[in-house]
Amino acid sequence: MTTMDHLVIPEHLQARWSAKRRGRWIQLAASLIAVVCVVLAGMQLKPLNTIRKDMQLVINPEDLKGVPPDIAIMTKMGTLRLLAMDVAFARMERLKEEGKFYELMQLSNAVCKLAPRYASVWQYAAWNMAYNISVSEYHPEARWNWVTNGIKLLRDQGIPYNPKAIGLYKELAWIYWHKVADYSDDAHFVYKAHVAVEMERILGAPAPTITEKEMIDAIRVIADAPRQVDALIGQDAEVASLVERLAQVGFQPDAALLAFVAQYMRSQIQLSELLTEMPNEEETAIWRRSRLAVLSDPASKPAVDRLLAAVRHQTLRDELHLDPDWMLTLMEKYGPLDWRSPYTLTLYWATLGDEVTKGQRNLDPSDSMNTVRYIFFALTSSIERGRIHLEPDFDNPGRSFVDMLPDTRFIPYLFDAFLELGAEQYSDMPGFIEGTPGPNYWAGFVNWLHDAIRMLIFEGGQPNRVLAEEYYAYLRRMHTEDDGSPREEYLQSLEDFVMSAIKDQLITFKKSNATVIQLLTRSLRELSLGREDISKGFIERAAIVWRSYTADNIGFKNQLPPLNILRRDAIIVFMQSPVVPTAYKARLWARLDEQARRMTYDALLPYITQLCASGDPPLSVAKFLPQPPGMEAYRENPVTGPLRVDDETQQGTKKFEP
Repeated sequence: MTTMDHLVIPEHLQARWSAKRRGRWIQLAASLIAVVCVVLAGMQLKPLNTIRKDMQLVINPEDLKGVPPDIAIMTKMGTLRLLAMDVAFARMERLKEEGKFYELMQLSNAVCKLAPRYASVWQYAAWNMAYNISVSEYHPEARWNWVTNGIKLLRDQGIPYNPKAIGLYKELAWIYWHKVADYSDDAHFVYKAHVAVEMERILGAPAPTITEKEMIDAIRVIADAPRQVDALIGQDAEVASLVERLAQVGFQPDAALLAFVAQYMRSQIQLSELLTEMPNEEETAIWRRSRLAVLSDPASKPAVDRLLAAVRHQTLRDELHLDPDWMLTLMEKYGPLDWRSPYTLTLYWATLGDEVTKGQRNLDPSDSMNTVRYIFFALTSSIERGRIHLEPDFDNPGRSFVDMLPDTRFIPYLFDAFLELGAEQYSDMPGFIEGTPGPNYWAGFVNWLHDAIRMLIFEGGQPNRVLAEEYYAYLRRMHTEDDGSPREEYLQSLEDFVMSAIKDQLITFKKSNATVIQLLTRSLRELSLGREDISKGFIERAAIVWRSYTADNIGFKNQLPPLNILRRDAIIVFMQSPVVPTAYKARLWARLDEQARRMTYDALLPYITQLCASGDPPLSVAKFLPQPPGMEAYRENPVTGPLRVDDETQQGTKKFEP
């Protein structure tokens, strides 16, 4: 027996050793549990990343191919970004209060680079540029520079980096609708001119008498074209040959080619046709003619059309971030959209935002609702003043003449949009009635429909009347009293319903005279644009107003002059107006009937002579204002035309003969 056999280990040491053994087992068990947890967490990484992408909490690398290095570097600052952003936002608020907008803009750009995934940062920066900074400038072109910077910030960066952030689509649609298209900014016409010229530079000038189907088909050709011009050249021998010939006259298949086509291959009457004599052939003119010869060659027309379609497709995508496929989808759904109109661009971004964010988990309900409302705003505004007529100045776009007229073609599309979107949003609400836009939209819808019916009747034409009767029957059927009986206002005839809206204006001589002149002036503007049927409709409306006032005021001192005399005066005022482009005046004179030209020729000759002489280069009076036949006989025996104030017309029974 050894000494160790009799060794007694103290109790406290035994407890310590026992605790150490238990601790090791606990550590081993904890380590095993930790390993299992790490493995399980790793297994959840892929579904978690999928959820984060769906909720837009991380950047999708597929959406950020080719991100600028400055943004890529700043997004790698880790948690320091939060501190930098906190300090930057505090500084931005101070700069805003102090009116230091230029420094604010620079700081906003830096914050956008720090947090490219925060949509509110892009919204804030774009708003400052388009609104706060722009109004600090006094020159319209300087203002437009900031407005377009705000547009580009959202369109070219914010939305591509945040393709499912509906707030960015809403903000961009708002800038187009309110800042560009509305009349709140003193420089709004400059904004409209820039937008219209930019789109016409790419798409070219539309034909003056183009139909709805032709407008849609023109975009369809662009949408169906190859996305890359090089791909078309590689697979189309005729286009490749055309590109070689264009290269010989200094052209490449790019945006410069589109600008040349838009500027020099227009289908409308140009002032160059009215020149006294052709200017001397200079080198630039010869160069231009050689290019036109290549592009206007009838044998090359199919190849030219295919090439232009591809260049337009690529330019729309690369420069304006517009998807021709979505443009075509909108035109098939909402009709003959004019892409030179800011209302059309409002519609584009509002509908695109609504489409790409459907089913989005973190969608802001207010942003979603407001984005859909802009669809209504865009279509309503297109009806009120969505027909764009542009006399472009491609060298100075801000000096271009832009005319915005009502366009009743969008009325049925807005009617359908009300019913479709209203049912989409409110069909599950109590009180929703099938065939209506829902209780939330009903009051505004009915008021708009009243105006739409009157617009259709005043514009005239059998298709418009049929549509107006259809909507009037809808109101009589759907907009009833509480007991279901028709409302009294819908029991009168359609003509009386329409005239009741302006009846109060026909009480006095001044208001009646102004209404007739307004309708006649609108008819002249439509005629100058080649819309003869619409022009005739406004003359017919003017005749109805004239007869209504005349019939109610027989024997009174203040009688309206004969309608043809009022039209004669309206023609003279229109032709002498400084705000009407010279080309419009030439087109109107060419389309007026001989009777109207004989009645106004002598009165207009001095003004047109001075106008032509002041042109640079001067215009030919004989080409601009050719003397109508029969002037000598007319001067000897002037007539007042087919409409006379005799006993029959004073009774309001004679129909107007345009």
